[in-house]
Amino acid sequence: MFEPLVLPATFLHLGHITPRPGWRTDAHLHDDYHQLIVVLDGTIETTIEGRRVTGHRGDLLHYARGVRHSEQALGERLLQLCFIHWQGGDSVARWPVKLEDREGRTHTLVQWIREIWPSTSDHDLRMINLLLNATLCALQTSARPRKREIVQRTKAYILDHLAEPLSLEVLAKENGLSKFHFSREFKKAAGVSPVEFLRRLRVEEARSLLLTSSWPLKVIAERVGFADEFQLSRVFRRLTGASPRSTRNRHASVKST
Repeated sequence: MFEPLVLPATFLHLGHITPRPGWRTDAHLHDDYHQLIVVLDGTIETTIEGRRVTGHRGDLLHYARGVRHSEQALGERLLQLCFIHWQGGDSVARWPVKLEDREGRTHTLVQWIREIWPSTSDHDLRMINLLLNATLCALQTSARPRKREIVQRTKAYILDHLAEPLSLEVLAKENGLSKFHFSREFKKAAGVSPVEFLRRLRVEEARSLLLTSSWPLKVIAERVGFADEFQLSRVFRRLTGASPRSTRNRHASVKST
């Protein structure tokens, strides 16, 4: 469960940078404020607490106060970032690093703040703080993993990278969560661990290929991400109760009758 935000948060600063290609920062932290990065264009990679998180155009990255992180620009496209610093609302420390901007609401609120800042008017500063708190409330909603979304996102990523040596760390990174948090939230949503879910998808795809192609087991194993046909056979039998060869032979005999 995510704790409710301790509001109001107090706005400190807003900035915009367009660093040169190859830009990077050494590991650092912010002692007395939280930071929200809005990726306006390009790609940024953040290394935080031993994990790498990639942000593309439209993504939001959040650095809680006191958490060490480093950043670098990736790719050839010019990186453009907007960032906001604030104090208060310390339950953001429990948020994932990468946040979703569902329906573009956060970008709209941040753009509104950009239009007002900098300002010395008391009225405008009050307005900025109201917008900041509205932004954080919107992000609080997106920080709560939605059960269907975490499973759907993970399944789509697995199917697109089935032949690759997928790890728990890779799947957690795709969801912008730590391994522990991802494993816990995924099991709540799917009823099985991410690793078991991955095995089942691989076996399902292997079974489909067994019944629709004449490829040897070695080729099928490679295409669905198993180390070899022996590992495929072992996991396939455990999950289906039959061997890959008997499954294929049984299907062929039924089809011929």
